[in-house]
Amino acid sequence: MFDDIENEEEWYRLWKAHDLTSDADFIASTRALAFKLEDDGGWQQAAAIYTHLLPVVHSACGEEDLSSMGIQYDLARFLNKAGKHDEAEALADPLVDLRERIMGPTHQATLNVREVLATCYVRTGKLEEAEAAYTLLLSLYTHQAEPDEASQCRIIGNLSYVGKLYADRGAVESGYQTMIRYVGELRARVDRGDVTLTMLYPYLADICSRLGKYAEAEETLRELLIIEIEQGGGWGTNRNQTCFAISEMGKFYANRKRYPEALAHWKKTETARTEQLDPDHTLTLMAKSHVAGTLAQQGDISAAISVVELIKKSKIRNVESAVNKAEFVKELLETYSYLANLYVEVGRLSDANHLLQEILLNLDGQEPQTALRLESDCCWSLGMILSHQNRLEDARAYRSRALSCYEQLFDPQQMMINAYKVGLSCSLIDLERYEEVEALTKSSVGNVEALIKATAEVEETLRDDAYDMVASLVLMLAYSHYYRLNYADAVPLLNRVLDMKEKTLKQSNSEMLNPLRVLGRCKMNLKEYSVAEALFRRVVAGCEAEWGVGAERTDKSMEELLVLLYEQEKYVEFDKLIKAYYTKGGPWFEVIDDGRKPQGTSGDRLQVDVKEREAEEAMARRRRQVDVDSHDFGLDKTDLARVFRLSKQ
Repeated sequence: MFDDIENEEEWYRLWKAHDLTSDADFIASTRALAFKLEDDGGWQQAAAIYTHLLPVVHSACGEEDLSSMGIQYDLARFLNKAGKHDEAEALADPLVDLRERIMGPTHQATLNVREVLATCYVRTGKLEEAEAAYTLLLSLYTHQAEPDEASQCRIIGNLSYVGKLYADRGAVESGYQTMIRYVGELRARVDRGDVTLTMLYPYLADICSRLGKYAEAEETLRELLIIEIEQGGGWGTNRNQTCFAISEMGKFYANRKRYPEALAHWKKTETARTEQLDPDHTLTLMAKSHVAGTLAQQGDISAAISVVELIKKSKIRNVESAVNKAEFVKELLETYSYLANLYVEVGRLSDANHLLQEILLNLDGQEPQTALRLESDCCWSLGMILSHQNRLEDARAYRSRALSCYEQLFDPQQMMINAYKVGLSCSLIDLERYEEVEALTKSSVGNVEALIKATAEVEETLRDDAYDMVASLVLMLAYSHYYRLNYADAVPLLNRVLDMKEKTLKQSNSEMLNPLRVLGRCKMNLKEYSVAEALFRRVVAGCEAEWGVGAERTDKSMEELLVLLYEQEKYVEFDKLIKAYYTKGGPWFEVIDDGRKPQGTSGDRLQVDVKEREAEEAMARRRRQVDVDSHDFGLDKTDLARVFRLSKQ
């Protein structure tokens, strides 16, 4: 009757002109329109039509009428697809009981609505209910007069996916056991190349990696790759699924820091994508981005820059040729952001600054969330660049702007917000605005500690990140006291930082060294010399392990230890330490004597011994003077810059 209906507005107009209680043709045409909208992805519109239709049909025909139940089922489907999962669940739940009573538990219509209900549970995070619903569904399918094998396999696949969601929620071991069980069942039922099975392999590999089962993860992905190569005709195939499998292997190797293997897989993906599509296609550019990222991860920043500059040119061409430019502009701006960060890595600060300013000038027309994210990343990077250029007030302004953007995007407990607060704290310390640092970090520490408490059951890596963020914030708070000479207030904060870092790091790790050094300086200024000496010795040992003897950081740490020994009048140990460090390849430390050290001690004889072993000109090249009276135990900017970089990572 109304076969030419094109949209819901026309349907509403016609609805007003007809008696729905008697016009079955109109109802049929309405359903046809809704299905057409569904085919075009218009689930919201289809749901809107059915929301008006359902109560009218219920009133005219009764809720137990087959047509009424069909409309209620379709409306639940439309709402679920439109993201209104709670509304969909409220319709599907009573319909299960209704259809089961009228049509029977194994009737296909009953099973269909049960599956919609199970999907609603998945989408709303009710994983236990979802698993129970799918398990019941599987049992009911096996009791059909003619069991539907394809549907059973689909349900088993859904149960496997629930295992993936358990893992995402933090119950990684439980998720692993669920996936292993149902993937095993699928393997026994379908061909090894069946998409219902192969689509689960990346999820299973990811869970294996999270549990440290790296060999099992690699074997799973290798099996996937072999299957796709067999089906696609070899490594050189253009087949999309094969490219995906190669990419998953590359991702695994990159996460395991096996960069040469990762790079080989990414390059194969890039070659296949270029042949299958074209050099400027989004998927080709994505593969090139993975190549660039892996080059950067293995330290070849210049090569990474060359690749990203090619990507930039491709994306500029895409913007110029696009009719709807907004999405392509977004991709181009994201490339600018990544390229700017690479430029910073190699010291091309003006080039980086230029790209970042370009991003800020071209945010108009972007989705609000996208614009805020790009603006925050841009301002963060500009703050770092300007800090390096000693434009401290400008750096603070950009870091403050970055933090403001991020606070509009995320919950206050979100990890990156607190990383931005650490960066802003660095700028405030540079500007000697210590009270502001204290106010900024105190509230943030409480937020992250609440996150740790709320996620006590989550996987270890997330918990470690949270502990590390608390440590970084407390460290900023400690610095704010240290710079105000409040050494006694700084000490318990620094001890707390070390306690937290020792939960997640090796004691020799470089991230331990800054708080150890500052704690040693506090103890030195509080004249607790023996404690300070033990701390400085740990710092020297850590620097030697991390950067080696003779490195600038190691030499500076050794200098502080020597000054401390001199302050305690431990002249013999002082001389022995100088000789031992020099023998290992460090510089010869030469004291600017303040008259306190007795003449004729072992230091004089040791110096003679060294001169006999090595020519005077070699000594001159490796001599380092130490002024024991005016040595500054303040925190230098290189220390703070390293803390800032670590917090961003």
